Amino acid sequence: MFCLPSRFEGFGLAALEAMLAARVLLVSERAGIARHVAASGCGVAVAPTVEGVREGLDRLLRRREHWREMGLAGRRHALRHLRWLRLVGAAGTVGCGGLEAIKEIYDVLGTNTVFVNAAGCMTLLSVYPFTPFRGSWLYTAMASAPAGAQGGRDALDILMQTGRMKPEDDLQGVTLTGEGAAYGMGLSATSGAIDGNLDFP
Repeated sequence: MFCLPSRFEGFGLAALEAMLAARVLLVSERAGIARHVAASGCGVAVAPTVEGVREGLDRLLRRREHWREMGLAGRRHALRHLRWLRLVGAAGTVGCGGLEAIKEIYDVLGTNTVFVNAAGCMTLLSVYPFTPFRGSWLYTAMASAPAGAQGGRDALDILMQTGRMKPEDDLQGVTLTGEGAAYGMGLSATSGAIDGNLDFP
């Protein structure tokens, strides 16, 4: 049995490895992989509390005679649905939810979108031919993504005001920030963007 009862968890790569090893899993309901554990029937997703873990262990122990078939079901599910390029179509840090989020953003905003990315692991998203970007991408120095997005927004506005770009060709800006640009050393750029009511998420 593999247990991942985290109070906070991203995707849960270790849990994916356990699924591929045909193990029975107990995972936190906060882990990104929890829905796959539930869908495959290879284990349980529980509240990350003492009582939640106790109840989950009890449920699994009462089904001990089914562990082999549960584990194999989890392995089949992982091989079919959780292959990395199938999940996100990109190179990147395995288990990073940001990659899947970018695909969802494109589905909502369309390809007339420019992503502004500060230095960090998300830079791997630009690796051709595995990049999920179907529009434009601007790379900036660490903690400078909000400032880069502001510069991009200003440039687009000037191009439209001077008639050098049609309004229908305008781009929606999306800023990708990690901990460096969301707080800490990038707080001034982020708070300045919010204060200026800039037109990018």
